[in-house]
Amino acid sequence: MGNKRATLITLWFLLGFVLLFYRIMVLVLWPEVKTTGSEEAPLPRGIIYDRFTNALTINVEYYDFYVRPSRLSEEAKKWLATHLTSMEGGVFSLQDVSVLGSSKDFAYLKRRLPFSQRNRLESLLTNYPGKWPSDSWGFLKKGSRYYPFLETAKVVGYVNIDNQGLGGLELTFEETLKNSHPLYTTLDPLVCRIALEELIKGITEASAEYGSVVIMKIPGREILAMVDWPSYDPNVFATINDRTSLNYALSVAYEPGSVMKVFASTFALQEGLVRPNEIFFCGGNIEVYKTQIKDGFAHGQLRLAEIIQKSCNVGMVQVAERFSSSRWYTVLTNLGFGTSPSLPLPGKAEGILRPLSQWSGLSKYMTAIGQEIGVSTLQLALALATLADNGFYQSPRLVYTIPQHAKRPVLDPMATQHILRMMEKVVGENGTALSARIEGLAIAGKTGTGQIARENGQGYYPNFFSALFMGVFPAEKPEYLMVVAVNRIHGPKHTGGEIAAPIFSRIVRRMIIQTDYFGGKP
Repeated sequence: MGNKRATLITLWFLLGFVLLFYRIMVLVLWPEVKTTGSEEAPLPRGIIYDRFTNALTINVEYYDFYVRPSRLSEEAKKWLATHLTSMEGGVFSLQDVSVLGSSKDFAYLKRRLPFSQRNRLESLLTNYPGKWPSDSWGFLKKGSRYYPFLETAKVVGYVNIDNQGLGGLELTFEETLKNSHPLYTTLDPLVCRIALEELIKGITEASAEYGSVVIMKIPGREILAMVDWPSYDPNVFATINDRTSLNYALSVAYEPGSVMKVFASTFALQEGLVRPNEIFFCGGNIEVYKTQIKDGFAHGQLRLAEIIQKSCNVGMVQVAERFSSSRWYTVLTNLGFGTSPSLPLPGKAEGILRPLSQWSGLSKYMTAIGQEIGVSTLQLALALATLADNGFYQSPRLVYTIPQHAKRPVLDPMATQHILRMMEKVVGENGTALSARIEGLAIAGKTGTGQIARENGQGYYPNFFSALFMGVFPAEKPEYLMVVAVNRIHGPKHTGGEIAAPIFSRIVRRMIIQTDYFGGKP
């Protein structure tokens, strides 16, 4: 009797195990999806906010329509294909319904249907003259995103059809957002829109391939805007490709040209290598290590302020002659060149700053005038912020919940104040950026014109340039900065003063009129 009882218990245990295993396999291989229209809804994706707690992302609901071809008769498949492809508005194409010819147990026929189309489709299917087999079609309620501000696309990012982050903050903070936690950013979408509109205009007029703008609040290094063009519409997946999705402000390095002269000049002052009133002479060209370095014309006698104002290469080379390469290299690295900025976004460029062991005798001269070095627009903005903030470097801020690194001294405060005053002359009557001038607002700025290196490494293209302007405003009490870069210019005008400075000016003018940063009305 005892053996029979033990045998029955064993058999019941084995049967229960087999049934449990069968159920698990069914759920894994042939998920049972209910025709009631939804599965257990996941947590709503966390909202990404701007600096004023306005939503940069909006959660929306869509419906995925599925069928189970293996459960449908040939007659039902034919009826479905005919009626679906004839729906008003061309919702279903022949390619969409082609899956009905298969024997699959589960297939999506159309994804991301809005509520109105879902209702129209359900009404159509209830008019089927026969009887639908159990769970032969249905709807799954899914969450997705709508992005109201296209100008923040490169920073905010986008999601795929399954509501998973694929770019920008959506990708970096995937775990945070999918668990319904919000994200608060430093972005101002109005400033982003102004910057992007003026950048697009400038790129078009210059016949350039791409460009970027970074606008930063110097105290706290808060990024108000980081935009570039070409870009994409995060609400239209077809607009997203390798070219449009690249964050040019963050991910692309280029030779910055003469904007580097302000950092080289600051270094020269703090090291005591030059005196502000010391005279240098520019005869139009100078030879260094059998390399001719030229200016457009002979500037004659120049002080350091005039070297910056007129962007004189020959004068800057004479200043750099006194540099210790190792000390200059240390300052460049401390300014953030050659290192990825600490920012929670994918694709950050390190830029190009060869190790000191790979420098030639020419390197200290070339880096001082913005060659032999590659920087991103964000790296330039951070270096400029250091100059404007009494020589203290600090990492950028984009998301408020992420702690910032402490400030660290990089440049001498007295030297930075001297250079900022010299940079005001760049926007003056005899400077290279008169087009950046704004009545009633003091600006400390610097132009740059970078050459484009040939792909084979053999020199530069003769008529192919990048144009830059970087400015601090108000100059007497630095609050904001902007870096404008227009890259790979094909048009006849190509200098920073001709191309980038006017973009800077138009953006600042619109900020004065359209926002409250300078006491105006938003």
